[in-house]
This record gives sequence, C-alpha cells and structure tokens, in this order.
Amino acid sequence: MGVLSDIKKFVHTFNALNSELEELDAFNKKVAKMLKPLQLNKQTQREIKIKLQDLRRLILIEALVREKEVLAESFVQERAALIEKYNVHSGPEAIAYIAGEINERYNHKYTDDAKWVDLKVKLWDYMAKNHKEISKLEELKDEAKRLQANYLMKKVEEICQVLRVEEGYLREEVKSLKPENYKMLGREVEYDQKYQLLAQTIEKKIGLYKVQGRTYMLWAYRLHVQDCGGDQAKIDQGLLAADKYWRKQENNTLENLAQTAQNLRQEAGREPRKSVDKAERLM
Repeated sequence: MGVLSDIKKFVHTFNALNSELEELDAFNKKVAKMLKPLQLNKQTQREIKIKLQDLRRLILIEALVREKEVLAESFVQERAALIEKYNVHSGPEAIAYIAGEINERYNHKYTDDAKWVDLKVKLWDYMAKNHKEISKLEELKDEAKRLQANYLMKKVEEICQVLRVEEGYLREEVKSLKPENYKMLGREVEYDQKYQLLAQTIEKKIGLYKVQGRTYMLWAYRLHVQDCGGDQAKIDQGLLAADKYWRKQENNTLENLAQTAQNLRQEAGREPRKSVDKAERLM
C-alpha cells in the first residue's frame, strides 16, 4: 500500500510539474514573438534571457512547494538567492516581479499572444498576493492549533480553501484563454472581449489585497496583535475568545438545522399517522 501511495504521489507531482512547464513554454514562446518586432540590442536580449531562465527555475521550485515536496538543499539555496537577487520576500513575489518587469517594459498588447502574456503576468501577480495571504492565515492556524482552538482553526482552514479554489479557477481561465484555442475554433473576434473581461476580473481580485490583508480573519488577527502590543498572553486570550465565538456559531448552525428538521416533522404531522411514525423512526 505504501509503495502504491508513493507511485501515485510521484505521478501526481510529475503531472503537476509538467503542466507548469508546458504553461511556461507557451509563455516564453509568446514573449519571443512579442519581442521580435522590437529589434532589441544584444545586451537587452541577454538580460531578458537571464530573467526568463530565473523565472523557469522559480516556477519549478514553487511548483514543488505547492505539491508539498521536501526541497533539496540546492533548491532551497537557489530559491533564497533568487529572492535576494530580485529584492522580494518570496518565490511567488519573485516570479511576479520578473514577469511584471518584462511585461511593463516590452508588452504593448498589439496582438492576441501579447494579450495572453499580459493575462499570465496579472495571474502571477494575483498568485503572489494570494500566497502571502494564505501563508499568514496558515500562521494563524498554527497559533490556533497550539492553543487547541479547534473551531478557530477550522474556520481559518475554510477561508484558506476558498482562496485556493478561487486561484485554481483563475489559473484554468487563463490557461483556456490561449489565442490558439480561439483561432482553432474560428472565434478570433471574440478574443479581445474575453481578454478584457478576464483582465478586469483579475485586476479587481488583486485590488482586494490591502496592507492588512484581504480576508476579514487576517485583518482582525493583525489588528488584534497590534492592539495587544505583542503581549503573547493577551494575543492568546483573544484567539481563545475567537474560538469560543466560532464554536457558538457552529452550534447555532446545528441548532438551526435541528429546528429545520423539527419543522419538517411538524409538516409531516399533517399526513396520516403511519407516515409520521415512519418518519420519526428515520430521524
């Protein structure tokens, strides 16, 4: 069973990495087409080539991290070096920075391929901000776990999952909006409208990530820590109070469900007695 599980995990990780690299290859090809008419000098071409190589390494490493793989020490060091090189705080931020710089300087969005490059860059920017939000929420979840605040921990995980699902949806939307997909179906005229709509959607999502965080949970936690002045005992007290609140909310939900069931039984009471007796045995 252990061997089979390992094989399944390997196949899943391989497919995930392969998908990421295929997407990156599509991005690089479209970037090359975008840059060709600009007739850039050799030095600029070399600089862009190096940045795209760095981008590829970061995409690979971050894909491994998402798959919960333990990074080899060489990957850990390489990731740290690239984060330092681009003066950011994480791998996803480095990806967004590299792609964003190329996009800002050289993408005039004259072609459908260039528009898709722009979408991909916007997506990476969104993913960097989403990664930061989830990472901070995971820290809160760890604190809740330490305090055995299980209801708070459950609520934080629910919020994280919503963010992960949203990111997965946007990734698929960008992937499916490759120009060649529309050209193959003879729907090129639709592309610009679809591009504009998706670009606006991602931009609106990016705008939700404020300094204190996007989600009410992270915002409230940061404000609480700030109000406590770093006093861990006070911070813990607040987290336990939050856990009590979410426990009450869940119990209220269960009570509402029970009340709904009771209402249904009362409605059933209008039917013949045999039906009611049978229903009561099933409840």
